[in-house]
Amino acid sequence: MMKKRPPKQNPHQQQQEKRAVKLRELGALLRETRQEKGMSVEEVSAKVKIRACILRAIEEGNLDKLPEAIYVRGLLYRYAEFLGEDSSEISQQFPVDEFNWLFAKHFWLQLPMPQLRPIHLYLFYILLVGFSVQGLSSFVTRSASDSNPMRTSSQVQEPSWPPRDAPTSRDRPTQPQPATAQSSTRPTSQSAASSEPPIRVGLIFKEKSWIRIEVDGQTEFEGTLPEGTQRTWEAQQEVVIRAGNAGGVLVALNGEDAKPMGQPWAVEEVTFKPNN
Repeated sequence: MMKKRPPKQNPHQQQQEKRAVKLRELGALLRETRQEKGMSVEEVSAKVKIRACILRAIEEGNLDKLPEAIYVRGLLYRYAEFLGEDSSEISQQFPVDEFNWLFAKHFWLQLPMPQLRPIHLYLFYILLVGFSVQGLSSFVTRSASDSNPMRTSSQVQEPSWPPRDAPTSRDRPTQPQPATAQSSTRPTSQSAASSEPPIRVGLIFKEKSWIRIEVDGQTEFEGTLPEGTQRTWEAQQEVVIRAGNAGGVLVALNGEDAKPMGQPWAVEEVTFKPNN
């Protein structure tokens, strides 16, 4: 009569038995060290951020309540390191399979989330407020620039100069000087015997300013002129000047002393006619 051979064990089962034996050995060592330090499982759990049920399963050698072997090795490392044992040596004694790293994502879902402290929320609040203020400031600045072309030169449309069928304006030296009557001339089509135009307005820019000039009902110039610019316009009926920085623009009518149009950075509009 032939003897029955004992059934061969699955290699995986053999590996599991080795792990169970080694885990009971290492768990007993860690439990003894913990008890010597006079600490409970709950105290250790709060320190190393590992659930108490997992720590108890390690100390009892219960593989059924633990994740894959590769993670058990990591848990052993953290537990031993906290207790002051040789964490590398203890964790390396626990056998693992090389392919177990493929199941890592299942274990991380079981780990406890880090505990947020008030200081973390406070820092997050400061960063949130800082980014909000910076974004709001950029938005307000951009909106102000879009709605007020008098404060930015990026939207200035350079006109073709001199304009067709209009008095000629010439740039003066960069140093402010009183406007003179010789700064502009009339078109050659006029008679040489005709008298000079009754309105002659000279502008001196002490500061950069947006400006719009209307001569006899037509817009002759609109844009931003830099500090030190001097220009003169002549008209038969009227000259209308609108400035975005009235305090930075000096106006001289018919060769008189130049005077500021208004207050600094104030928007002012002045009309000159032959009778004023």
